[in-house]
Amino acid sequence: MPTDKGPIVILALNGWADAGASGSGLAEYLIDHYEGEEILRIDDERYFNFQDVRPIQRMRAEGMSIDWPAVILHRLHLPGQDVILGYGSEPSLYWRTFISEFQASVKGLEPSVVVTLGAQLVDIPHTRPFPWGVYSTDPQLVADHPQIEPLEYNGPTSALAVLCAELDAQHIPTAQAWVSVPHYVADPPNPKAQLALLEALRDCFGLELESDGLPDASQTWEEQITQLTGQSPEIGTYVNQLETAFDDEAEQESNSGQVVEEIEKFLRDLGEDRG
Repeated sequence: MPTDKGPIVILALNGWADAGASGSGLAEYLIDHYEGEEILRIDDERYFNFQDVRPIQRMRAEGMSIDWPAVILHRLHLPGQDVILGYGSEPSLYWRTFISEFQASVKGLEPSVVVTLGAQLVDIPHTRPFPWGVYSTDPQLVADHPQIEPLEYNGPTSALAVLCAELDAQHIPTAQAWVSVPHYVADPPNPKAQLALLEALRDCFGLELESDGLPDASQTWEEQITQLTGQSPEIGTYVNQLETAFDDEAEQESNSGQVVEEIEKFLRDLGEDRG
């Protein structure tokens, strides 16, 4: 995606809509791998329940310090372009006040598009590629990017989705990138899900993001989960069932796609004959 229209803003908040801390884990990975600087920190104590999201105590050379829950905007310097990365903890309280404050900061960046990262728990095996999808309510964004689908979800939602609704109302394009995560391995970290979200950002928005050690970490994670699930015959059988269902569905989709291609070819040939 061209950068002359403004920066791409990527947002990931750890919480209900971030299974396995997949999106927030990718945010941490990107911060560790690219130079950048913090440009905004929202740590108002009104927004966080510290019994749910506790402050972190850290011992440093100069003594003990406390890291309070916050939402941070960080400018990343990628090759040829800058990207704004928002990360932190999903607020517990005063969502409307928080969204109003946060969206004003995001809007002030004049972004070309705002992309949120999320992960959901589903019945898929850890041994297969993790499905991902990118969705938007912006017709132009959908038209310009074949990989982006219209957003049609109805149901409980996250603070980032509320933010998207506010930005949509102000004609700022937004998109939601989601990855599916096996429900039986919900605990973080999940490098395989992080890698899937990184691929979504690459494929849909043309971001030149290096994966570095993520593929190796993903393979190691998969091998470790396979060892763990193999220790229980019941769980091993369940995973095998998920693999069979996954493969059957993939084959059906492949066959369906092949039929569509054959029909389209037939119609093209028919039109050429008539012409």
